[in-house]
Amino acid sequence: MSRNHSEFKNEETEKNLLSVLKAFEAEFPTDDACWQEIFNRLERIGCHDCGSEKLSATSNCRTLRCTNCNSFVWITAGTFFNRIRKPRAWLAAMYLLEEGISISAHRFHQLVNISATGAAQIFKKISLLISNLSLTPNQYSELESPGFTPVLARRSKETDAWRHPSIFDRASIDSQITPPRMPFADKNSPTNLFETMLTTDSQLAIYDYLAETPAKSARSAHIDELCAQLGLNAADASAATTLMEIDGIIERLPGGRFRIKSVFSSQLRPNNPKHSEGKMDDYQKSLLKFIEFTKAVFHGISRRYLQLYLILFWIKLDRKRWSKGKLRSLCINSPFIHDEQLNSFVSPFIVTIVNE
Repeated sequence: MSRNHSEFKNEETEKNLLSVLKAFEAEFPTDDACWQEIFNRLERIGCHDCGSEKLSATSNCRTLRCTNCNSFVWITAGTFFNRIRKPRAWLAAMYLLEEGISISAHRFHQLVNISATGAAQIFKKISLLISNLSLTPNQYSELESPGFTPVLARRSKETDAWRHPSIFDRASIDSQITPPRMPFADKNSPTNLFETMLTTDSQLAIYDYLAETPAKSARSAHIDELCAQLGLNAADASAATTLMEIDGIIERLPGGRFRIKSVFSSQLRPNNPKHSEGKMDDYQKSLLKFIEFTKAVFHGISRRYLQLYLILFWIKLDRKRWSKGKLRSLCINSPFIHDEQLNSFVSPFIVTIVNE
């Protein structure tokens, strides 16, 4: 789907973004108003010297005075907001997320007048906090990183030199949580595993075309060739190849060509082991929606921060769990995230994606 017509980015979403940001500015017109919001949502605050909770206001909205030992208490000390200098930017990011607004760091830095690096850090720290607290959606799937290849386009410290960001080492995968690899079954066999994997006519047509090996080497084809040879439109071909790549049936080659893999693994794994295979399409739909979401809002991401973007996707979809005020309250009453924690973060090979 074109980014211009995506449900995640179009003229209406931009209007909604500006409208929500205007509402935020009306509710929190100054830094002092933001500090007051942080103080109001703190569930508990006490003196760091004597432990007393008997505190009185001072002329500085960021501090209180302990009536027991007369010490000054910084209201954000040790909290998620420890030593922040621009509270409006932090609260604006949370406010937008609570309203279901997804925004890139580049666009956010333009709107709130902070650096692009600072904007990216805000959203990553919010996601990292949720990750550190081990919060997960009620319904989710576990998916191996190769399923996200269509959006893994940005480099990071994790990316090997001279390799595309979507190519990474799998050697460190824990064998106990990796599904066993099996050879392809004969496609004419009544017990062919693809009877449950290839669920659309487009997928079947693409598989049959790629399986017709004219020489000893496996056939590969660009998506334009698939459209021309099979009479598919670009949208159907793109959706079919994406799902087949996710399930490990085909693999993407340099130059955007596809070929059948010699081995496969089902990379989608529902959190409920009793979940029926018949509902696997729901998980595939969630993945396709995340790919659309990522392309529309961020254009591309690095594998290193994949899980953090999946958390932003969860916040976007789960309006009940992350309704107005809930994300702010969680962050305000959570511990500080050091820059070193963010700099050392690397998404696991198997990541968690919310189910719709």
